Amino acid sequence: MTDQTPEAEAVVRDFSAAMASLDRERVRPFLAPGVEFRDPGTRATGPDAVLSAFDPVFSGFEAFDLQIVNLAVTGDVVFVERRDIVTIGGKQAVVPAVALFEVVGSRIVRWYDYFDGSEVAALMGAAGGPR
Repeated sequence: MTDQTPEAEAVVRDFSAAMASLDRERVRPFLAPGVEFRDPGTRATGPDAVLSAFDPVFSGFEAFDLQIVNLAVTGDVVFVERRDIVTIGGKQAVVPAVALFEVVGSRIVRWYDYFDGSEVAALMGAAGGPR
């Protein structure tokens, strides 16, 4: 790993703001060509696949506030503890989450997200939104 601590942190913070915008094209520049994404139900490689995996978020969420609670950086690796506040159908859920990012240059090459999606799934079901 190289010592890119300030840049890696800034990339992840800016990426989080882009995700909160719910604008997939604002998110795209942060993803490296071979970005690897994992969460409890998804594995995707490459920007198009990652963005497609988030289509239900981009189209189904009314608001998506990613609040960073704690953040730690070692070289190119950024660990983030978040509170994701999701609004769907006028209803809101708070989802605790943690994520691990690896940043090379100004792009994310690896993004692993960990959370319990049962609250979001219940909220989406109650709102009649996508699952």
